[in-house]
Amino acid sequence: MKICGSLDTDKVVRECAGYLSAYIPLEGLMLSTYEPEKGAVRILALSATVSTAPWDTPIYLSEEAQSLLAKMEQGVYLYRQAEKDLIAHEFSQALGITPFPQIVLHLKLDEEKLGVVIVFSTDENAFTDDHIRLMGLLHDPFAVAMANVLRHRELLRLKDLLADDNRYLQQELRNLSGDEIVGARYGLRRVMEMVHQVAPLSSHIMLTGETGVGKEVIANAIHTTSPRRDGPLVKVNCGAFAENLLDSELFGHEKGAFTGAIRSKRGRFERAHGGTLFLDEVGELPPAAQVRLLIWLNSCQ
Repeated sequence: MKICGSLDTDKVVRECAGYLSAYIPLEGLMLSTYEPEKGAVRILALSATVSTAPWDTPIYLSEEAQSLLAKMEQGVYLYRQAEKDLIAHEFSQALGITPFPQIVLHLKLDEEKLGVVIVFSTDENAFTDDHIRLMGLLHDPFAVAMANVLRHRELLRLKDLLADDNRYLQQELRNLSGDEIVGARYGLRRVMEMVHQVAPLSSHIMLTGETGVGKEVIANAIHTTSPRRDGPLVKVNCGAFAENLLDSELFGHEKGAFTGAIRSKRGRFERAHGGTLFLDEVGELPPAAQVRLLIWLNSCQ
């Protein structure tokens, strides 16, 4: 449970080191992963006070050390004189520490090499065959924990990339639509004053005017000058949806909510969370749909 109970690698390594110290005379525990495309290893977490050097950057290995690492299979290795092991030597040199005696547990899951768990001690005679056997018994839980951590980190990386792409696309859309309103300082000055008055508010705003007068342009201006500018601006042409599809489009639905709902769907309101929702041609909605929408909007006040 201490190994697989959290995605916080620092917490896992710290708690595991404390627990294992009752059975193995360790002075430190390290969790690291392979980065073969870089020819490097990266420490994911370290519980020890042996080094003050930064360890959150890749440790690049020589070609000879990379070749040795590639040949190693799943298993447990004991290095009593770690300074004679090339990989351990380069690893320790990067951390600025003396190569300590260590037990190295290589982790592998579904034929994929994941990384290693290392326990070490300053006592050359600290580790015995029993300690090696105990470390070997921990392979599966450590491998599952490592796989979960790596997948979680990849999801966070992809999430950050998606958020960055979204910000870029939002900016591109603003550039395409233009952020300058012709006549803002003259004929539309009063309109722009009202835009700046209502933009900071969280109240619903109604824009009225004939088709083609630029209600969408004003909606863009309200969004870009509001505290919600970094969120999405979602535009909905209410006249484009049949009444029986409106609720699903605006509010979404869960899988199986009705015939044909084969998957869950996020509605436009949910997609606009943290940003602005522009309901264009809301007057085109059937009266019953307008009532439902008004009730929902009032419930959000």
